[in-house]
Amino acid sequence: MNAEDLEFLLDLIRIPSVTVDRAEVNRAIEAMRDWLSARGVFCAIEADETGREALYAATTPGKAHDRLLVTHLDVVPGSPEQFEPRIEGDRLFGRGAGDTKGNAVAIARTLVNLVGTGVSVGAVFASDEETAPTGGTPSPQMLLERGYVPRKAILVGDTTGDSPRTLFTAEKGHAVFTLVAHGRGGHSSVPWTLDNPIPKLIEGYRRFAAAYPVKLDSTEPWQTFVSPTKLEGAASVNAVPDTATMSLSCRYIDPKDYDRVLALLRETTGL
Repeated sequence: MNAEDLEFLLDLIRIPSVTVDRAEVNRAIEAMRDWLSARGVFCAIEADETGREALYAATTPGKAHDRLLVTHLDVVPGSPEQFEPRIEGDRLFGRGAGDTKGNAVAIARTLVNLVGTGVSVGAVFASDEETAPTGGTPSPQMLLERGYVPRKAILVGDTTGDSPRTLFTAEKGHAVFTLVAHGRGGHSSVPWTLDNPIPKLIEGYRRFAAAYPVKLDSTEPWQTFVSPTKLEGAASVNAVPDTATMSLSCRYIDPKDYDRVLALLRETTGL
């Protein structure tokens, strides 16, 4: 990455474009538009019914191009210091550096380099990938419905993590399952009078994890994974809840895996 691109990436990271903060997300979208436009790239911003913006940029004017690159400029929430990037050796640290403002700048540079060459490439800079906002149309869907389309191929430029490969021809679906355990709550000072649902939840998930055939393994990242992500119980630390829940994030490859995971959860957890 050259010095000009790195400086732009640092400026983008400093914009706290958390998905739910529409104003900051729009600021990131507009910053990308301004940077690309100044270098001769065709740009069009579209806004959904809530005012959330998305950017379409391309090597030539128009809504249809042979190849389409897709990335996003929104990020997951972070602490304030994570939006001040720092460089240590040859590594850059900052919210969104890998997922996925770094890739967005690489895509932006690709467009700049291809302007005037006759190559037909467009790019979508989405604004709502990390956390689905309340209301509004998802930005890639919005652009598609408004006529921004690829003629031949789509390449999604998202983070590759620790994957030994960098390209996959596939698609991941995302489902969230919720395990619910019931019991009888009350004050935690008298646990023998209660029926605590939290151990039931933990034991149910343990049985599922033991039975689930796919293990977490970075050498084969393109599999269907199920990860516990959220636990909810009592509102107070000195109370036992009547009900406890666990959310599971399921990233699946084969559409049939949705049904397989759901069936195994019902079979093994008892919840």
